[in-house]
Amino acid sequence: MIKKTCDAYAVLKANLKAGNLGKPGSKRHQKAIEKPLAFRPEGAQPYDDRMLSWQIGERRVSIWTV
Repeated sequence: MIKKTCDAYAVLKANLKAGNLGKPGSKRHQKAIEKPLAFRPEGAQPYDDRMLSWQIGERRVSIWTV
């Protein structure tokens, strides 16, 4: 969840810098800055190689989750 949060803030920062959310001082730009990011409880959780372990010979996959 930490990586997902970091990525979301990185995208927000990039959109603000690129002007995709209006000019600084505009209503839309101000709303994007003031409103905290929120995630749906049922939202997808991305998995990567650090969370997955493949044991091919044993035909087993381990997934580390919180």
